[in-house]
Amino acid sequence: MNRQIKRLFLLLPLMALLLTAHAAPLPRQSGWSVIIDTDGAIDDMRALILLFSRPEVRVEGILLSDGSLTPADALPRIRALLHRFGRDSVPVACGPVMKGLHPAWRDFNKGISWEGATDGTCTQSAGDLFRQLLSDRGNRITLLCLGALTNVAPIVQDTSLRKLI
Repeated sequence: MNRQIKRLFLLLPLMALLLTAHAAPLPRQSGWSVIIDTDGAIDDMRALILLFSRPEVRVEGILLSDGSLTPADALPRIRALLHRFGRDSVPVACGPVMKGLHPAWRDFNKGISWEGATDGTCTQSAGDLFRQLLSDRGNRITLLCLGALTNVAPIVQDTSLRKLI
């Protein structure tokens, strides 16, 4: 019995070593390019903050969709956030305002004050920016959908652009 216990104590560390020999953190990608579609909701802003804090994530553009905020209401908040993280060069474009019912929490989201937010106007449509970013890259890009997908739907119907997402 004593001999079996000694063997067990010798085998357990050896087994643990063998099982963990290949365990290592995944290597960090050298770069990850994303286009973000957002409606500017407070939970989207938190996700953007987490993304902006990662140096390997390259945000190629932000598309504002109608949802928790209108694109016009989300624009100054997104620009303030981009400025805060030194990413003023990231293009931001607005999608159309949808007719009909809007989320019950829209007034709540609109009432949240956002430091550094100033009024501004969108100079480019979300659809145009999305097409431009996909065409300019010529290779695949990750689309992070936080919004209502109203900016994305027309693009994914175009088979020549769909393969780049």
